[in-house]
Amino acid sequence: LEQAARARADLAAEMKRREREPAADRVQVRAYARSWLLGRLPKLKASTQARYARDLDKVIEGLGDIYVDQLRLSDITSWLSRRIESEAAGTVNGYVRVLRTMLADAQVEFGLKHSPMERITIYPDKRRKKAEQKDGPENMLSADEMGRFLSELRKRFPQWYALAFTQFAMARRFGEVSALRWEDIDEEKEIVTIRRAQWNGIVDTIKTDDPEKPTWGGWGGRFGGS
Repeated sequence: LEQAARARADLAAEMKRREREPAADRVQVRAYARSWLLGRLPKLKASTQARYARDLDKVIEGLGDIYVDQLRLSDITSWLSRRIESEAAGTVNGYVRVLRTMLADAQVEFGLKHSPMERITIYPDKRRKKAEQKDGPENMLSADEMGRFLSELRKRFPQWYALAFTQFAMARRFGEVSALRWEDIDEEKEIVTIRRAQWNGIVDTIKTDDPEKPTWGGWGGRFGGS
């Protein structure tokens, strides 16, 4: 017991010494988060860049002054607990995901034994689960209902008809449809090919599928329109 007490006291003294005298190669979460994001930016889509930057701003606000090798599970869980009191689960889960990715890289870069994120899971998102439960066949438009909607849209807001019709018919994202060019449309074969997407005017590649694979064809007569 005496030996254990001495070892415990020595360890506590060493931890305090390291806190007072940080080594030159140690870095705070604030500095590492910024350098990590800069290294990641070229590989990310513009929308993902914006999301990572937004989430990391919150991480820096709450954990930025802690050294990466001193960041503990308790630090993160305490901070996340405060965030979940005032923010939606989906928003806080964004912090969890970006922290998990960043600290996994830090673990490799700094030779850490483990990541403090290993035992942290995402928060149950009740709103999303409720929305998914409602997303059944009873909440989907039939082809006839879709046709009537598009017909009314064409009368009232003709400037949006082509965009809405294409989104409905192709079941594609707004960013993909709004990035279409005339060369993507083969009128003779009745084929539209999604090759790119845009976010806030920044054009990039699409998230899924082969960009050269035709994604929609034979539009004549669908949904009560042509």
